Amino acid sequence: MLAVGTAIYYLYKHLWGAGIVFALFAVFAIFCFISWIPRIPFAVVMLQQTMDIARLPRVHVFIISLMGGIASLAFGAWFSVTLVAIYTAYMPSNSGSAVNPSCADSGCSSGKVIGLVVFVTFAGYWISEWLKNTIHTSVAGVYGSWYFCAGKPGGIPKGASMGAFKRATTYSFGSISLGSLIVAPKIPAISDTRTLNNVLCPRVYLDQLVPEFGMFSNSNLRVPPHCNEDGVHPTRYWRHEDLTDL
Repeated sequence: MLAVGTAIYYLYKHLWGAGIVFALFAVFAIFCFISWIPRIPFAVVMLQQTMDIARLPRVHVFIISLMGGIASLAFGAWFSVTLVAIYTAYMPSNSGSAVNPSCADSGCSSGKVIGLVVFVTFAGYWISEWLKNTIHTSVAGVYGSWYFCAGKPGGIPKGASMGAFKRATTYSFGSISLGSLIVAPKIPAISDTRTLNNVLCPRVYLDQLVPEFGMFSNSNLRVPPHCNEDGVHPTRYWRHEDLTDL
C-alpha cells in the first residue's frame, strides 16, 4: 500500500520518473502478495505448531529467548560505554578547548581513536552475531529434540534446552564463531557506500545468502543425535515430504 500511495503521489505531482519506478515496485509487491496467498494456511499451521511446542513442559524456548535478550541488551550497553570511553580517553583536545586530562602523557591521537573505534565496532558486530546465532542454535536444538523424539516412548528428553545450549557453546562453539565472523563484516557504514555497492554489486546478493545458509547450518549442527535408534544421522530426514508431513 505504501508503494501504491507513493506512486500515485509522484504521478499526481507529474514526477514521471519517480512515479514510474514506484509504480513498478507497487506492481511487483502486489504480485508477490497474490503469490503468497496460497501459502498462508501452511504458515498458519507452522506458527500454531511452533507455539504448541514452545508451551510443552520440557521445552524452555521463552526462557532461552529471555536470557539471550538480556545478554544482548547488556552487551549493547557495554559496547556503547566502550565507544564513549575510547573518545574520552584518547581523543585529543581541539585548539581553544579545555585540555583532555587523559592526554597528559601525550598518548592521544585521532589515528588511535579511529583504529580503536574500527576494532571495537568489528568486534561488537562479531560478538552480537555470535550471541544471535547461539540463541538460534539452542532453540533449533530444542525443536530438533521434539521432531525426532516426540514419537518415541520417552518423548522429549529431560534437559533438552540446557543440552542444546551446552552443545552450542562447547562442541559447536567454533562453527558458530566462524559463521558469525563471515557475517560480521557487513558494517552499515561500508554497505551504504554507493561506490562500493556499484563496484561490488554481487556482494549485495552474498549479504542476503550468507545469513540464510548460516541459519540452516546452525540448525543442522544442533539436531540431537541421540533420538534416532536406527543409526541414521538426523540430517538425512530433512526431505520435502517430511516437512510436508510436519
